[in-house]
Amino acid sequence: METISRDDEIVALYWRRDERALEETARRYETLMLGIGNGILENDSDSGECFNDALMAMWNSIPPEKPSSFKAYLAKTMRNLSINKLRDRQRIKRGGELHAVSTEELFDVLVSPENTEKSVEDKLLREKIDEFIRSLSKKKRFIFISRYCLSQSAEKIALDLGISESAVFQDLRALRLKLKEKLSKEGLL
Repeated sequence: METISRDDEIVALYWRRDERALEETARRYETLMLGIGNGILENDSDSGECFNDALMAMWNSIPPEKPSSFKAYLAKTMRNLSINKLRDRQRIKRGGELHAVSTEELFDVLVSPENTEKSVEDKLLREKIDEFIRSLSKKKRFIFISRYCLSQSAEKIALDLGISESAVFQDLRALRLKLKEKLSKEGLL
């Protein structure tokens, strides 16, 4: 049995309802997905559960969905499942503080419709965000992606960069404002 090396080949397996799609997705993206889950949940068991749920979500959504970026679609699914799991945990604890739900910080900047894969406006928004990220210095890009794509805590980002946590928070605030300004100028807000 040959190894699948490209995302479009994995998506084709889902379209054919070939169960190898799940194996190939896990082989290729398990580390990334568990990293996202652990960044949000800080719990291996819950992250593993969300990983399995994400695989099931892929199986149930492809087809009819045909994601333009399988990796991004998968990461978003894992992030959303992990955030939902964290919210459920917090609901059980009654009023516990949400920790590491970094995407909430971007809510004032981004408004996301239900189905991002079919929205032309959302595609343009993604392109402008990608453009924004590419324009950042290596350090700022690392901070932005670590926080908003991988949901890492400010503490971990600070440790990775050898800077203070308050410096990370300052950079994140400045980046959100800069992104909001860019998207406003583009007429996307």
